[in-house]
Amino acid sequence: MDRLTWWVANQVTEQLGTWERKGLDLSVAINLDPGLLDDLDLPDKLIDIARGNGAPPEKITLEITEHAQILDVQNAMDILMRLRLKGFELSIDDFGTGHSSLSELYKMPFCELKIDRSFVSEACQNAEARTIVQSVVELAHKLGLRACAEGVENEQTLDFLHDIGCERAQGFLFSRALPAADFEAFIHQSSQAA
Repeated sequence: MDRLTWWVANQVTEQLGTWERKGLDLSVAINLDPGLLDDLDLPDKLIDIARGNGAPPEKITLEITEHAQILDVQNAMDILMRLRLKGFELSIDDFGTGHSSLSELYKMPFCELKIDRSFVSEACQNAEARTIVQSVVELAHKLGLRACAEGVENEQTLDFLHDIGCERAQGFLFSRALPAADFEAFIHQSSQAA
């Protein structure tokens, strides 16, 4: 998994650097293998890759899935803090479905909570899912974090998220996954339509 993570980090930061040179103001997210949170060299390795590709670290969000059980919390806290000091954003991915301990959550230097799609996709049909999504958005804000909803597939869900103050959303409503060249065309078309 380590080799795959480094390959992905290099590819993503290389693309971000290319977009920077083209004047496109975009940011990217990289899913980080939680097993790397015991590698004390991780922050230095990632900043070297980003800088080597001309990618500003403040435009890179490192997503750590909540499913990951962090065994050495102190070590992980040190690594996460050093990543933040180097300018990277940090996100808890799939929040609400994993092992997060609220007693640890507020101590960690995260910037964002990503609400799992299993709640978001049901929010307009299911009162319990709606309550969970709204509560997670409120929790994020009270902790000084952004909220991002995964799995947004229709305007009704987007309107609900907007009404409750969710800052970011991702899902098929906006686009399916695209190759980089197609994504650039999508960005240009979207900016012309706006």
